[in-house]
Amino acid sequence: MYKDKRERSLKLLNKIINNQSLRQAEATSLFDYVWRNDKKGLFHAALISAIHTKGETAAELAGFIKATQNLMLGIKTNFPVTDTSGTGGGKTKTLNVSTLAAFIVAAAGHKVLKACFPGVTSQVGSADVLSYFGIDIFKLKTKEIRERLFKFGISPFFPPSNSPKLK
Repeated sequence: MYKDKRERSLKLLNKIINNQSLRQAEATSLFDYVWRNDKKGLFHAALISAIHTKGETAAELAGFIKATQNLMLGIKTNFPVTDTSGTGGGKTKTLNVSTLAAFIVAAAGHKVLKACFPGVTSQVGSADVLSYFGIDIFKLKTKEIRERLFKFGISPFFPPSNSPKLK
């Protein structure tokens, strides 16, 4: 089955490289495969580069969201929750906008689960910002994340540490 999914995913990636858009179900299937199987990040890099070069469609973005939701932590709430994940600052040398936005959204009364990662494309990622305040996102367990979300209206999490499907 792995081989079949890999071959299907390669065909879908080639479709994007050939400047063809994916339907939402195709995008969900492709991103799901990448999230679960690309441990080195090479397929992920190729996919993100190809889809950005082609130009993302609403269906492709919806598929990406659906694939991501399939890997969620399982924190049950009776209220809407959002995330403000960023893509890094790259060469622009900006401040960490996504983390700042998370605090602003939470201060406005919305619940925020902030996916955090160390800086890769910029000097400071959200994990780096939070470590400055003494929060080690790599050690937070799902129970602690849930407690922080309910108590403060905001909680950071490191997806690979908290989703068995991403380990």
